[in-house]
Parts: sequence; structure tokens; C-alpha cells
Amino acid sequence: GLDIATLLLAWLTEVVQIWMVLAIKGYEPGPAVGVALAALGALGAVQLATLTVYILMAAFIMQAVLSWIAPNSPLAPLLTTVTRPLLRPLQSFVPLVANVDLSPLVALFVCQLLLILPLAWLETTLSRLL
Repeated sequence: GLDIATLLLAWLTEVVQIWMVLAIKGYEPGPAVGVALAALGALGAVQLATLTVYILMAAFIMQAVLSWIAPNSPLAPLLTTVTRPLLRPLQSFVPLVANVDLSPLVALFVCQLLLILPLAWLETTLSRLL
């Protein structure tokens, strides 16, 4: 399940951060205040999704490095808990190569595609509305 209260707080923090940066830059919403507020809220959601993808990428990299260096590290179960739901479907498609699991590499590739294609496009589109 998702912790809606924490997600709402994170989204609100992103929206306030964007609003403060725009205020520092001297942004005035003009006559279309409703469109600007909707774009601000959507841009906060997109930036929160981008931040989530970056956190997942860091977890994939840390899990891969820890599996090589210190597989019994106290951090390993936490990283496994975070990444297992995303890596398990990939592990059924990506075969082991010399007993090395390449699913984190595929997951990093998918995360990069998410950052480049839909999230970057949404961010530029919503920024134009402001």
C-alpha cells in the first residue's frame, strides 16, 4: 500500500518549492490563475515522480554494489524490500548471465527511459503553461 499522507506532504512540498522559485524569479500568473494553479499542481506531481525514479535508481545501484561487496550488510534487506517488487517481473524475462542477475541493469535502463521520454515531456509541457 501507499502512505497517502506522506505522498500528499511530499507533493505539497514540491508545489511550494516550485511556487517559491517562481516567486523569486518574479513570475506573475496573469489572468489565467486557475490554469497556472493546475499546472503548478501537476508540475509538482511530475517532479515528485522524477524524484521517485531517481531514488529507485540509487536503490538499484546500491543493491548491485552491496551484492558484490558485502551481501550480508544491514542495508541489504532494506534495499531488497524496496527493489524486489520492481525487479521480480524483470527477472522472469532477463536470464542469468554466468550466474549474474542483470535485471537491475534493465531496470536502470527503463528508469532512464522514463526520465527521458514521458517525465521530461510532461515537465516541459507543464512549464509552458506557467
